[in-house]
This record gives sequence, structure tokens and C-alpha cells, in this order.
Amino acid sequence: MAEHVPGCVRQPRPWFRTDSGVSMAYDEARRRRTLQAHHDLDTEREPDLNNIADLASMALGLPICIISLTASERHWFKSSYKLDATDILQQMSVGGVTFPNSGELILADVADDPRFANAAFVSAPPGLRFYGAIPLIDRSGHRIGILSVLDVQPRHDFTGSKLAILRKLAATATELLEARSRNLELVRCSVELAHLARHDPLTGLENRRAMDDYSLRGVADVSQGVDWALLYLDLDHFKTINDTFGHRAGDELLREAAGRLRTCVRRGDQIVRLGGDEFAILLCGRDSGDYATQLAHRLIDAVAAPYLLNGHTVRISVSIGVAVALGHLGPSPPLADLLRNADVALYQAKKDGRNRWSVSGGESPGVNGDECRRDVRSGVM
Repeated sequence: MAEHVPGCVRQPRPWFRTDSGVSMAYDEARRRRTLQAHHDLDTEREPDLNNIADLASMALGLPICIISLTASERHWFKSSYKLDATDILQQMSVGGVTFPNSGELILADVADDPRFANAAFVSAPPGLRFYGAIPLIDRSGHRIGILSVLDVQPRHDFTGSKLAILRKLAATATELLEARSRNLELVRCSVELAHLARHDPLTGLENRRAMDDYSLRGVADVSQGVDWALLYLDLDHFKTINDTFGHRAGDELLREAAGRLRTCVRRGDQIVRLGGDEFAILLCGRDSGDYATQLAHRLIDAVAAPYLLNGHTVRISVSIGVAVALGHLGPSPPLADLLRNADVALYQAKKDGRNRWSVSGGESPGVNGDECRRDVRSGVM
């Protein structure tokens, strides 16, 4: 029979305790989720873990060491010493056969164990004869992998201090894997916070801060003859929507309207929600002035299409103010001035009847050819 290190006790599921005193939970679904959260499967081998594998092999005098992560059907070799393979099916490995029913496992001679005596990895050259494994147990108590050492010769001398060394190296490997997972989570949180800082949570559009950053990056383009244009949009009578159908319906309309605005702009145009029912679209590029008026027509048509809110068909319109800075006329005004000019044009569009666009400094406002003269009160069907 296989020789086990004294005191190395295997206990039945769902809980068992390793000799090192660490309680290990077995809940396969949760264990897999925990492993996925580490983001280590199918990733490149890492120098720090390679160093642990090298150290284990040299300190214990064993030719092969593997740090593997235990997926649902295979062991992924995150690091190894003197082994070129990247993974192995669980049913073809010692760890796979004993997992999850064992904690620490020391087989002085694998050939003496009836479970493995006829296995190909034992009977075929070079033939595995010694196997020692310590589970990698994370802070939640789940086994995410194994630190194992192997030899083609039986090793009846693997006791006491050697087992203690393997335990400490397994603990170090686990700490490195968890540290990497925490770093990845910090990166993910940082990316998410950066996104939230520059985006409106309701519509997913960028916000005023993002527009400020974009305009600062593009100021140099104006000196090279590139035009800027800003469209300032305000949904007409949006307050009536909130008063009639409630704020939840108003939020839904804002999301739908934002989606329609997205379909109208080009790649590279920046569309932002300034707040409430106000939006802005910042254009940069040659001929942005001419394009701005064409875009205004499309935006008015897109917003005017009916909305379905709480079983009611609702129509709403949009008024747009347009401000243009032509690059060939000199440096662009600050974004605040461009926005102020667009606001003046927006006021003129509303004064002239809404559901139209007006250009700052222009003599006549642009009107949608299919202008719907009904306001939102008569647009509820």
C-alpha cells in the first residue's frame, strides 16, 4: 500500500482539514467561481511562481515540481520545473483522481497504490513513482490548485522537514496568486471608477468632464485650420413627461433619446449629457461647421419619432443651438465660450417655436422640414 506521512488525514466532503491546520471547503460551484475570480487559468507562466517551483525542486532534491490550478476537467500548469506541458486532464493525473477528497497527499511509491498501479503515467516509461502534493487554499477556504513534486524513483525519505518546506512553499504560492488577484481587482476598480468619473450613469454617455478633457486635447488642431462646432440640445417640454408619467418613465425616455442621438453621430464625434434633459455634441475636423447643420436636421428627426412609455405613445421634440469656430479664422475660443454661444443659439431656437435649430450669429434659424407643431401634451396618444 502507499506510504503516507503520519498524520496526513483525508476526511470526507464537504469539509476536510489539512495537516497544516487549514480548513478546506468543498463546494465545486463556488470553488470554480473563486478560481475564475483569480483570472489565472490559461495565462502565461510567471517568474515568481517559477522561482517557487525551482526552489522546491532544488531544496527537496526532486526532479519535477508543478504549481497547477484545478479547473473543472483539467489541471492548468501555472508554473513548473523540468516539465514542458501546460495542462493535464484530471482523470489522467494523481491529483485529479484524489481531488477533491484529499488534503495533503504523499505517495512514497505510486506503484504501490492500487488506484494508480496500472495507470499509463506509472507503468509506461519513465514511470511516475513518487508523488507529493499540498493544496493551494485561498482565504475563502477553497482549493484553487496544487503544489506537487514528482520523481521517477520511490522516495520513502520524504517526511518531517521536507514536508514542512513543501507546505511553506505552497503557502507562498497561494499568497502570490491571491496578491495577483487583488492587484487585478484594483486595476478593474480603477478602470471602473475612471469610467464613472467621465460618464453619465443613466444614459452611459460621456459627461461634461470628459468633454472638457477632449476639447483640451484638440485645441492644437484649430491652429492647423481644423474647425470646431458644438451643438447644444434641450428636449422640449421634458418636465411635462416627468409630471405626467413619473420620473422613472422620464429616465427611460432619456435613455432612449440618448440611444437615438448616438445613431446620428460619426465615429469621433463626442456626445455628452450635460445634465437633466440637456445634451451637447462636440465636433472637431475640417468642415465641422457645415456638418453641424446637417447633423442638427438628423437629430431633430431622430428625437421626434414616438416613444412608448407605460403603454402610452409619447412624442417629444428637441431644440438645438449651434456654435462654430472656424480654424482658418484663428485660435479657437475656449470651450466655455463655444458652449455659451451655442446656448444663445438654443435660446433663439426655443424663442422661435422649438423643434428647430439655430446657429449662433446666424440671420435665420434652421427648421425641421417635417416640423411637428404639437407639443408633448397633444402628442400623448
